[in-house]
Amino acid sequence: MRLDQKNTGSCETQDDYNAVLYLAPNGRDRIVEGSCRRQWIAQRRAKPESKKKSPWTGKHYCQTKEGLARVIRESFEQDSELQSLLKGLPDRFAVAR
Repeated sequence: MRLDQKNTGSCETQDDYNAVLYLAPNGRDRIVEGSCRRQWIAQRRAKPESKKKSPWTGKHYCQTKEGLARVIRESFEQDSELQSLLKGLPDRFAVAR
């Protein structure tokens, strides 16, 4: 699920963080732009199904598309939306904006 980037949150660990690029169907994994605007972060949540949701935790920090692609291959369930997101990213984060 691709999320609208007009949310109001500014803290990477919160659900309403404003720079979520991808949320996996399992509700446990996502990719965000770092709040420093210098990297992509693959995050995981410990218990997405619980009533009191745990915060998102950064697991992988990537400045290159190649590095993010490796993380996606090794850590995410593959789907077409995730592959489309990856294809649309620049080679390095520095030119993402």
